[in-house]
Amino acid sequence: MSKERKYILKNKTLKNLFSLSFAEIITRLVTFLLMIYVARVFGSGAFGQVAFAQIVSEYLALIIIFGMNTIGVREISRNKENTGWIVKKILSIRVLLFLLSLVVLFLIIYFMDFSGQQKVLVILYGISACLLALTDLGWVFNGLSMMGYTGMLKVYQRGIYFILTVLFLTFITNSVYVLPIAIMISAIATALIGIFLMERKIESFSFKQLFQNNINQYNLRANPLIKSSLMVFFSALMVKLYYNFDTVVLKMYQFDDEIIGWYNASYRLILLLATFSGIIVAVIFPLLSKLSNQNKKKLLTQSLQYMLMLILPIIIGGQILAREILVFLYGEEFGAASLSLIILLIALLFIYLNYALGHFLLSMNKERTFIIFVTIGAVFNVVSNIILIPHYGLVAAASTTIGAELIVFSGYMYHILKNNFLVIHANWILKIGTVMIIFAVLTYYVSMVTHLLITVLIGAFIYLLLIFLLRVITVEELKRLIK
Repeated sequence: MSKERKYILKNKTLKNLFSLSFAEIITRLVTFLLMIYVARVFGSGAFGQVAFAQIVSEYLALIIIFGMNTIGVREISRNKENTGWIVKKILSIRVLLFLLSLVVLFLIIYFMDFSGQQKVLVILYGISACLLALTDLGWVFNGLSMMGYTGMLKVYQRGIYFILTVLFLTFITNSVYVLPIAIMISAIATALIGIFLMERKIESFSFKQLFQNNINQYNLRANPLIKSSLMVFFSALMVKLYYNFDTVVLKMYQFDDEIIGWYNASYRLILLLATFSGIIVAVIFPLLSKLSNQNKKKLLTQSLQYMLMLILPIIIGGQILAREILVFLYGEEFGAASLSLIILLIALLFIYLNYALGHFLLSMNKERTFIIFVTIGAVFNVVSNIILIPHYGLVAAASTTIGAELIVFSGYMYHILKNNFLVIHANWILKIGTVMIIFAVLTYYVSMVTHLLITVLIGAFIYLLLIFLLRVITVEELKRLIK
């Protein structure tokens, strides 16, 4: 391959990664800001009801997606000239899964004993999530390596959602119901924009193809497609159980909506912080897939060190300032969730490490190992939540998250160390440990005499000063990292 060709591919990859990363940050941030609004205006009870309704809707959306985004990307990347027919086949299956999801939704409403407002929220969020999953076309652009349009559609959808929500709340009604209704409208509007972009930008796609018979054309049969998607669906389901089954159990045992709201206030903050681990891995993963085993080992070691340098001050600082952060973001009544946030911040450490280690295994074609460990973590999370939450409430919900992450981390590390894929530098661990102890002590005393935001700024300055003074990272290493 010529140098010019490599340069073009490299720039295209970086552009795609930037587009997706920017879109992901905007998407998560808009959702987080609107949830803060719900918490402050409607209170912890409504916040808990909305959080539960959103989780139910995520499982319904999972049925519609059914892993076919991943399979669709693979099929289009291999058969770009048949993009239109692939889109038609996958959308036709999704319509059936959409109808199935609506049936499941109404069965949930029929058999579960929800309050009036909770029932309406589950219905509205369920329908909105199903529409969003049905009309998602980002996977088509991903298959064609046109991730800029995927990012664009994400930003459009969240932008329309945010603007409609503000307009509805300001000029029509101050009701929590407007949020899912705004999602429905934004999903339909974004789908129309997506079809327009596909018609204009993809030569092998025509809107007319969606209504034509596939005679003597590319034949993507439904049965093999569903069979291929099944493993992806199973993995996604395990991840969902792994991350949000605790809220389902809290609701199942009829904990107050306020308590569910407190817990999800902490958890939503953790998920927002976890976004950056996904972005880091998105940059590293393409490199891991191309490197030799020896270079993979070096890159993994450096990546874990950089991730620890990023997340450890957030964890320690967050634990010291837990109550102040929750009150600042959500309001005074959410200060009661400070213990759950302190515990969940420990889980955040393993979320970051597991994200990197899991994708490293995938780069080594260890999909089976990856799925086994995630499944074990999910099963532990489900069983331990069912047993412990009735007795220990929020503390159990947060602690079982740590347990699940720790089990997965132990499995990943055992496999990676067994195959000599990682170098552990004791000297570096000693340095970063010393930095964190000094940082924790100084930040604690600063927090006693200053406002939250000033404490954060001073704490950040102290941390940066310490990592350079103790040579956790040198200026030369920082320049190489940036390069």
